[in-house]
Amino acid sequence: MTETKTSPEKGALPPPYTFPEQPVQVPIVQTMRANPQRPMVDPRDVPQDYFILSLFATIFCCWPVGIFAVMKSRNVHREVWRGNMYGAHISSLAARRLSVLTVFLGFVCWCLIVSWQLRVCRYKCDAELEDVNENSSYGNLTTVGYGD
Repeated sequence: MTETKTSPEKGALPPPYTFPEQPVQVPIVQTMRANPQRPMVDPRDVPQDYFILSLFATIFCCWPVGIFAVMKSRNVHREVWRGNMYGAHISSLAARRLSVLTVFLGFVCWCLIVSWQLRVCRYKCDAELEDVNENSSYGNLTTVGYGD
Protein backbone atom coordinates (compact mmCIF):
# COMPACT_ATOMS: atom_id res chain seq x y z
CA MET A 1 0.00 0.00 0.00
CA THR A 2 1.39 3.19 -0.98
CA GLU A 3 -0.02 6.35 0.21
CA THR A 4 0.12 9.29 -1.91
CA LYS A 5 -0.11 12.71 -0.52
CA THR A 6 -2.46 14.93 -2.29
CA SER A 7 -1.71 18.56 -2.35
CA PRO A 8 -4.54 20.96 -1.74
CA GLU A 9 -5.94 22.75 -4.67
CA LYS A 10 -4.65 26.14 -5.40
CA GLY A 11 -6.67 28.88 -3.75
CA ALA A 12 -8.36 26.51 -1.32
CA LEU A 13 -8.20 27.22 2.40
CA PRO A 14 -6.50 24.78 4.72
CA PRO A 15 -8.72 22.78 7.03
CA PRO A 16 -9.83 24.69 10.13
CA TYR A 17 -7.79 24.24 13.26
CA THR A 18 -9.74 23.33 16.34
CA PHE A 19 -8.52 24.24 19.78
CA PRO A 20 -8.62 21.60 22.46
CA GLU A 21 -11.19 22.21 25.18
CA GLN A 22 -9.61 24.25 27.96
CA PRO A 23 -11.26 25.76 31.00
CA VAL A 24 -11.94 29.45 30.65
CA GLN A 25 -9.65 31.46 32.90
CA VAL A 26 -10.94 34.78 34.12
CA PRO A 27 -8.15 37.28 34.71
CA ILE A 28 -7.84 38.36 38.31
CA VAL A 29 -7.84 42.14 38.59
CA GLN A 30 -6.60 43.73 41.78
CA THR A 31 -7.54 47.31 42.33
CA MET A 32 -5.19 49.56 44.24
CA ARG A 33 -6.56 51.99 46.71
CA ALA A 34 -5.87 55.63 46.08
CA ASN A 35 -4.34 56.08 49.52
CA PRO A 36 -2.26 53.14 50.60
CA GLN A 37 -2.09 52.45 54.29
CA ARG A 38 0.35 54.45 56.33
CA PRO A 39 3.51 52.63 57.27
CA MET A 40 3.78 51.69 60.90
CA VAL A 41 5.75 54.37 62.72
CA ASP A 42 6.61 54.45 66.39
CA PRO A 43 4.92 57.58 67.80
CA ARG A 44 8.00 58.30 69.89
CA ASP A 45 10.07 58.71 66.72
CA VAL A 46 7.79 61.31 65.12
CA PRO A 47 9.52 64.71 65.26
CA GLN A 48 7.79 67.83 66.53
CA ASP A 49 6.25 69.93 63.78
CA TYR A 50 6.36 73.41 65.44
CA PHE A 51 3.10 74.31 63.69
CA ILE A 52 1.69 76.47 66.50
CA LEU A 53 4.95 78.41 66.85
CA SER A 54 5.21 78.99 63.12
CA LEU A 55 1.54 80.00 62.88
CA PHE A 56 1.78 82.59 65.67
CA ALA A 57 5.10 83.84 64.33
CA THR A 58 3.50 84.27 60.92
CA ILE A 59 0.49 86.15 62.27
CA PHE A 60 2.20 88.38 64.85
CA CYS A 61 5.80 88.79 63.71
CA CYS A 62 7.00 88.56 60.14
CA TRP A 63 4.62 86.93 57.68
CA PRO A 64 6.92 86.64 54.61
CA VAL A 65 9.30 84.28 56.41
CA GLY A 66 6.53 82.78 58.53
CA ILE A 67 4.72 81.37 55.51
CA PHE A 68 7.75 79.21 54.74
CA ALA A 69 7.87 78.09 58.37
CA VAL A 70 4.24 76.96 58.17
CA MET A 71 4.92 75.12 54.92
CA LYS A 72 7.88 73.26 56.47
CA SER A 73 5.89 72.39 59.58
CA ARG A 74 3.14 70.85 57.45
CA ASN A 75 5.80 69.02 55.46
CA VAL A 76 6.75 67.10 58.64
CA HIS A 77 3.41 65.25 58.66
CA ARG A 78 3.62 64.57 54.93
CA GLU A 79 7.04 62.96 55.31
CA VAL A 80 5.93 60.87 58.31
CA TRP A 81 2.91 59.70 56.33
CA ARG A 82 5.23 58.58 53.53
CA GLY A 83 7.47 56.81 56.04
CA ASN A 84 10.45 59.09 55.41
CA MET A 85 11.57 59.77 58.96
CA TYR A 86 14.84 61.40 57.87
CA GLY A 87 12.94 63.88 55.69
CA ALA A 88 10.54 64.52 58.58
CA HIS A 89 13.42 65.37 60.92
CA ILE A 90 14.97 67.68 58.32
CA SER A 91 11.62 69.45 57.81
CA SER A 92 11.18 69.73 61.58
CA LEU A 93 14.57 71.41 61.98
CA ALA A 94 13.83 73.76 59.08
CA ALA A 95 10.43 74.66 60.58
CA ARG A 96 12.02 75.41 63.95
CA ARG A 97 14.79 77.53 62.42
CA LEU A 98 12.39 79.50 60.25
CA SER A 99 9.99 80.03 63.17
CA VAL A 100 12.76 81.33 65.42
CA LEU A 101 14.03 83.54 62.60
CA THR A 102 10.50 84.87 62.10
CA VAL A 103 10.14 85.69 65.80
CA PHE A 104 13.56 87.40 65.82
CA LEU A 105 12.80 89.47 62.71
CA GLY A 106 9.40 90.38 64.13
CA PHE A 107 10.96 91.47 67.42
CA VAL A 108 13.52 93.61 65.59
CA CYS A 109 10.82 95.16 63.39
CA TRP A 110 8.59 95.95 66.37
CA CYS A 111 11.53 97.53 68.22
CA LEU A 112 12.35 99.67 65.20
CA ILE A 113 8.72 100.74 64.84
CA VAL A 114 8.41 101.65 68.53
CA SER A 115 11.69 103.57 68.56
CA TRP A 116 10.68 105.43 65.39
CA GLN A 117 7.32 106.33 66.91
CA LEU A 118 8.99 107.55 70.10
CA ARG A 119 11.41 109.66 68.09
CA VAL A 120 8.56 111.17 66.06
CA CYS A 121 6.56 111.84 69.24
CA ARG A 122 9.59 113.48 70.88
CA TYR A 123 10.13 115.69 67.83
CA LYS A 124 6.48 116.73 67.83
CA CYS A 125 6.54 117.40 71.58
CA ASP A 126 9.70 119.52 71.25
CA ALA A 127 8.13 121.48 68.42
CA GLU A 128 4.99 122.09 70.44
CA LEU A 129 7.05 123.24 73.45
CA GLU A 130 8.92 125.72 71.27
CA ASP A 131 5.61 127.10 70.04
CA VAL A 132 4.36 127.36 73.61
CA ASN A 133 7.59 129.09 74.73
CA GLU A 134 7.29 131.68 72.00
CA ASN A 135 3.67 132.45 72.81
CA SER A 136 3.89 132.03 76.58
CA SER A 137 3.84 134.79 79.16
CA TYR A 138 5.26 132.43 81.82
CA GLY A 139 8.81 132.45 80.55
CA ASN A 140 10.86 129.63 79.12
CA LEU A 141 9.52 126.08 79.64
CA THR A 142 12.05 123.24 79.34
CA THR A 143 11.67 119.57 78.59
CA VAL A 144 12.50 117.25 81.43
CA GLY A 145 13.44 113.59 81.35
CA TYR A 146 14.88 113.16 77.88
CA GLY A 147 18.48 112.85 79.05
CA ASP A 148 19.91 115.48 76.70
